Amino acid sequence: MIKIQISFIVPFLKFNKNVKKIISEFQKNNKKENQLILICDGKEKVKIKKNLNSNIIIKNLNSCSGPGLARNKGIHLAKHSFIQFLDDDDMFDFKKLKLMNLKINPQKFNIISYNFFSNDKWFNKNKKKFIKNFSKNRTELINKFFRLESHYSVIHYLFNKKFLIKNKIRFNKYFFEDIPFLLKVIIKNNKKNKHINKILYYKKFEKNSITGRLTNRTTYNKSIVNQFLRSWFNCLKILKLN
Repeated sequence: MIKIQISFIVPFLKFNKNVKKIISEFQKNNKKENQLILICDGKEKVKIKKNLNSNIIIKNLNSCSGPGLARNKGIHLAKHSFIQFLDDDDMFDFKKLKLMNLKINPQKFNIISYNFFSNDKWFNKNKKKFIKNFSKNRTELINKFFRLESHYSVIHYLFNKKFLIKNKIRFNKYFFEDIPFLLKVIIKNNKKNKHINKILYYKKFEKNSITGRLTNRTTYNKSIVNQFLRSWFNCLKILKLN
């Protein structure tokens, strides 16, 4: 068993206050143990600051095609055993992770789940369902997935980097890219997941986010709904191929 090492991948459109806060909190609690990869997918070009730690990478992708391609770039740049996808308006508890001194054998687990907190009441009410996303047999998980009883966000799990690369699990372009990604993980995973009974992730729910606009009937957007349906169509293709 070795101390867990994580590459945190953060796609962002603008170099805003929360992105700066993520960098600041990471630098306070990480010298060389973990890695922070920030991928700008917006139109602006972010200059690399001289005072950043060597384990912090900032890259400009500038494709404006959603977080999926930025995350794929992050996977390519990741150097540690586990990968954590972090949204740019959320926060990970880097200090608690440091104090935990967590030791895990990367060869035993492909997925690690943990507790999280959100400012959204529904999200918190259903989080037990989310952390058990990979706790049952594969057939039952796939059935739950298509019955809309699963959790469809990658941000609340640590993924084994070798597992993702070996099985060629990548994100699609544009939005709702988490959905087919997670289905591929469910299909290819043959190991039990480990759960950490600590709150490590703080999810900030925004009404104007992509998922918020999808569920808000007053701001119905045809393009967003089409991308949502396209993700599920891709899931059907994945199921047929496997």
